[in-house]
Amino acid sequence: MTNFSTEQFLQEYFDALTADSNVEYEFWQSIMESIRSRNSIQQSMYETLEQLVNQRLDILRKDQLVAIYKETENWLSADEPSEDDLSIELIKIELVEEMMDQITSIAWDQARKEP
Repeated sequence: MTNFSTEQFLQEYFDALTADSNVEYEFWQSIMESIRSRNSIQQSMYETLEQLVNQRLDILRKDQLVAIYKETENWLSADEPSEDDLSIELIKIELVEEMMDQITSIAWDQARKEP
């Protein structure tokens, strides 16, 4: 199994999202402005962000998705399911929720730090 972590996924995601001179960068800056001016992320922006997370998850292999999922879950060693017992679609749903939570936390942190 390839080692792949939540941190690595988020880092690659933010590298792509915040790279200067791309549409995603402008979108990220719009999110920052929304947080600063409204103290919220507009629903349409949140949904777009969620779609982008889904797109990034779709390019990962099953073993990478499972590795990230297992990192986000807390099982006793004996309770940990095998890779064959896990539904990739359910894993993706759980990971989108987890990633959106982390991404929105990072967005709020960044918006507060930047002028």
